[in-house]
Amino acid sequence: MEDLLTINQLAKIIPFAPWSIRKMCRERRIPYFRLGGRYLFKKSSISQWISKSEKKVVRANVI
Repeated sequence: MEDLLTINQLAKIIPFAPWSIRKMCRERRIPYFRLGGRYLFKKSSISQWISKSEKKVVRANVI
């Protein structure tokens, strides 16, 4: 079985408070599923979500 995270465990990995993560779930901005009323997160899905969310920084050449 794949590694699953609770909201509190996820809050230790990403810089968001548990209440913010719940709000992101309600707004469907983060990958999750519910089991027995609890929000659960697959580690692999969160890693992919973080990778997709990263903004690429482009430096301008300053002369």
